[in-house]
Amino acid sequence: MAPPANAGAPSPPTNNVPDRDLVALRASVDGRLRKKRCDDVAAMLQQAAQELGGQAVAELALDAGDRCRSLGKKNAALNCYLAASRADPVYEPPLARLADICIDDQDIDLAVSYLERIARLTRLRGDNPGALRIYRKIATIAPYRDDVLEMLMRAQTTGRMDP
Repeated sequence: MAPPANAGAPSPPTNNVPDRDLVALRASVDGRLRKKRCDDVAAMLQQAAQELGGQAVAELALDAGDRCRSLGKKNAALNCYLAASRADPVYEPPLARLADICIDDQDIDLAVSYLERIARLTRLRGDNPGALRIYRKIATIAPYRDDVLEMLMRAQTTGRMDP
């Protein structure tokens, strides 16, 4: 039995997109965006997020989403931001863009869910002041969230966010 064709070849890094794949993806995205084919870009980035993942893909998807949004292609932008979030789940900027879109659409509960993810990630990084800013934004758009209001009051009086 013959060894596999790639036997002995180093495997590509799991967290990094090979440069040639990223260059090709970027060129394809740029070409389609120049032709204002935002839906194609969003679909391509969804696939890349699933197959390649990583922060480089997330940054590309975020940029593409911003460009689609500036072209008035809100649904394509939304799908690009979702691809960015899928490519790198701990990268916060796509979550913020998704929350902004939800706020614009008056889907406050979904916006709050994205903002809560950002706040959790911020706290995990040890940035409690940053997390408090996000929780204040949640309290502003969803004043009915008693748990958030109580946490903010506790943080103000005790200096701690945890009970």
